[in-house]
Amino acid sequence: QGTSDAFSAAGLSHLIAVSGAHLAIVFSLVDGLLLSLGVDRGPRNFLTLALSALFVLLCACPASAVRAWVMLAAGVAGRGVGRRGHALSGLAVAGILMCLADPFCASDLGFQLSMLSVASLSLLCPYVRAMIESVAPSRSYREMRFVPRPLRPYVARLGRNVRSSLAASLACQLATWAIVAVTFGRVSLVGPLASLVVGPLLSPLVLAALVACLALPVPVVGGLALGLARLVVKLTHMLANLPFSSIPIVAPACTELLPIIGGIVLLAFWPRPSRRMLRRASLGTVIVAVALFLRLYVLVPPSVTVLDVG
Repeated sequence: QGTSDAFSAAGLSHLIAVSGAHLAIVFSLVDGLLLSLGVDRGPRNFLTLALSALFVLLCACPASAVRAWVMLAAGVAGRGVGRRGHALSGLAVAGILMCLADPFCASDLGFQLSMLSVASLSLLCPYVRAMIESVAPSRSYREMRFVPRPLRPYVARLGRNVRSSLAASLACQLATWAIVAVTFGRVSLVGPLASLVVGPLLSPLVLAALVACLALPVPVVGGLALGLARLVVKLTHMLANLPFSSIPIVAPACTELLPIIGGIVLLAFWPRPSRRMLRRASLGTVIVAVALFLRLYVLVPPSVTVLDVG
């Protein structure tokens, strides 16, 4: 039906790939059910990890889901011995164990994208959020003159959630765009916008689908889950059909090194997120983007394409 292509064009393939977000929802649902039944902490953690592993197994053990489960198990084990949670340490444990078990997973695209995304969320997301805050600072309650006083806390919370979602989307795209461009030959330009629109519907959709599976005799629950799924698919198709939602790009294999080099430079010259720096960087990005657009879509040289149909 073209749904997978639409998610790819809108930069939302990570929403339909089984990964840490899905596993976190499953873990929270099972843990909440066992907690409501009065199960102690030790057996509850064991049962939750076992059922989460069964979920990963039923999803055919994709690399991203296995990575998420190993991180989850490392986090639960760490809390069991009194250690604080640390995403980068859990990511390192997951990567080392998976590569020791199967060295070929290091060349798996799902493994690479999953590891890069989680690493960028841990390292770059707070910095990107600070950059967004310097450009569009949060408003105090006194500055919300046109918002009714009872609604101001909810508006402020909504603004924080939007900033966090945008920062997470930008951090992941900055870390993974090169691999996506080399592998698929296309880059999505509406990814951050699509994540803001469709991303908040992910958790309710997965939760509604799980509840629908548990409550099969109740037809209304399944209808609600399907209705929410249709809404997500429709919004994704609308975003994918926007002009220049994704553009074709021809990138050599060495392009995959650019995010790593950029990360090293950023670490060596860690700048403070000032408005002047962001304006200059934005202006340079716009100039480069306009030049690339003119080169690829306006000043296109003549060419002859021969199709070898056999």
